[in-house]
Amino acid sequence: MDNYLEYLVKKKFSSKDMAKYFITVAAVFIVAGGVALSPLGWPSGLVVLAFGGYGAWWLVTGLKKEFEYILTGDHLDVDMITAGRSRKRLCSFDLEAMELCARIDDPAHAAEMKRDFSKTIQAASSPDAKGARFIVYSGEKGMELLIFEPDERIVDAMAMLARSKVFK
Repeated sequence: MDNYLEYLVKKKFSSKDMAKYFITVAAVFIVAGGVALSPLGWPSGLVVLAFGGYGAWWLVTGLKKEFEYILTGDHLDVDMITAGRSRKRLCSFDLEAMELCARIDDPAHAAEMKRDFSKTIQAASSPDAKGARFIVYSGEKGMELLIFEPDERIVDAMAMLARSKVFK
């Protein structure tokens, strides 16, 4: 069966991200103010503020992350897109390597998430996202855990390909 599905999820701004934002902006103004009051003078402070402002903008926009889930045939890819300017492949595997796919809040499969994994990938909008699922699969270095937030089309397509491994 040939299918191609993709779904994009935006990561929610956490309190940790907010702290990074304020620390970055405050650091730029403190450094620019320090240079302005130094013997180098005000023109140097403007230059530092301009370059520091650009650096701060680059760092702060880098906090905007999106996760893209791509199901092609029986292959699932999960990418992280940072500020629309870079893409990083988080995981890629065939559904044959999948051991289990279930909801995070499913009590029947809660013990599966507590196992020892060689790698855990958090690719949902937030750790406690409603409708989030997890996949246990065989990766490069052993059993790996993927926490993601797919839509129903992807879950249905996965269930058609691996009926006994996907729990709705």
